[in-house]
Amino acid sequence: MKIGVYASARNEAVNVADWCATVADADVVVVNDNGSTDDTFAMLTAAEVNVSQVPTVAGVFSDALNVALGRLPDDVDIAFRVDFDERLPPGWRDALEAAYVSRETSRPVCFWVWFDQNGECVYRHTRIHSRHGFSWVWPVHEELVGPSGGRLTAKSEDVEQIPLDITIDHRQDLSKDRTGVLGELLAAHAADPGNPRFMFYLAREYCTFGQWGTAIPWLRKHVRTNDDVWQRAESWRMLGDCYSADLHPRDVPAGTYLRAVTMTPQRRECWLSLAEYYDRLGDHKMCLKACEEALAITDRHGYFNSSESWGPRLYELAALAAKAIGNLDDAKRYDRQARKVAA
Repeated sequence: MKIGVYASARNEAVNVADWCATVADADVVVVNDNGSTDDTFAMLTAAEVNVSQVPTVAGVFSDALNVALGRLPDDVDIAFRVDFDERLPPGWRDALEAAYVSRETSRPVCFWVWFDQNGECVYRHTRIHSRHGFSWVWPVHEELVGPSGGRLTAKSEDVEQIPLDITIDHRQDLSKDRTGVLGELLAAHAADPGNPRFMFYLAREYCTFGQWGTAIPWLRKHVRTNDDVWQRAESWRMLGDCYSADLHPRDVPAGTYLRAVTMTPQRRECWLSLAEYYDRLGDHKMCLKACEEALAITDRHGYFNSSESWGPRLYELAALAAKAIGNLDDAKRYDRQARKVAA
């Protein structure tokens, strides 16, 4: 089995040494440098990485990734995209080889791995796939597609999809200026205004900056699309947060959070947002009920899993709500659990 790692790079000198170390177990490593003005190219060359400087379309990250992917040798079995701010766990190659050997068919394969973003949230991502038959689409917030050119879903019959229990550690530099991302998203939306993906990510970007009023129209627009149910539920949740940022709790439409939990009841994140809404409202019985629904969920799903939802917060809220309604034994029990999780 031959494994090839690929990446695009621009001004990643600060990451080159650690990145080369994390991908050292690959058989082939290919990088396309997209106009670095620092020492990235020289450092990769010195590390004997197969690095090129093929021009790509400015601001279209899928193009940069596809150039790098296309430079992998044809005899590579599995391609693995690893960005420069990402690190792999020890033993990743052994786990991948075992999963590849045990696959059920000879169809093209992609592996769903865990992706830990700065310890803030964990979710499933497609980063590992057969060398041939796959490509990246969208200029920003790229998505991997298979031979049919469509989104990889459970119904994709031309691709075997395998969950793989390894975690990519994404060490995103939060000090970097993100205004460029917003500009790229606006340009992507202008080029494809009916695409719900860009509506969603634009709204999320505005929420990141705390621009709640600007995010609301985008969220309202997104929830009316036929986009993935997970992302529409997340938009309802963010919509509730936008209203909560500026309104008194009694003026926040409860339907925003209720729609989120109705659409994806298997997400702790939606139940936590609903519990916090009831807490702000002073409805302790409903807050406790929402906490209990959340805590009954013990398996992390593939969509965003926030660290807050899997930490002590739900137990803390449940303890406060139970105490407020006079359930002192439950309050003490939840308080002990909160302390145990926090330890």
